[in-house]
Amino acid sequence: VRFRESDLTEVIVTCDLETRSTSVALFDANAISFSPGTLTLEISENPPYRMVVHALGQSAEDVGTEISELEESAARMYE
Repeated sequence: VRFRESDLTEVIVTCDLETRSTSVALFDANAISFSPGTLTLEISENPPYRMVVHALGQSAEDVGTEISELEESAARMYE
């Protein structure tokens, strides 16, 4: 399968996490990287955590929503 450059949407999104938990931040970074077409490029070392994500075939808004939903789920899991 070959894609023409015009067929492929590519975004880099910077997202500030609300959590202060290292476990939640690392869970989010790993979970995003396990999703097809997404890769966590960077996550800050200390709170407030900031994550930089590269995504294919998604809008920046969709990626931000996905990160927020994962963060909420992880926060409930680690409580």
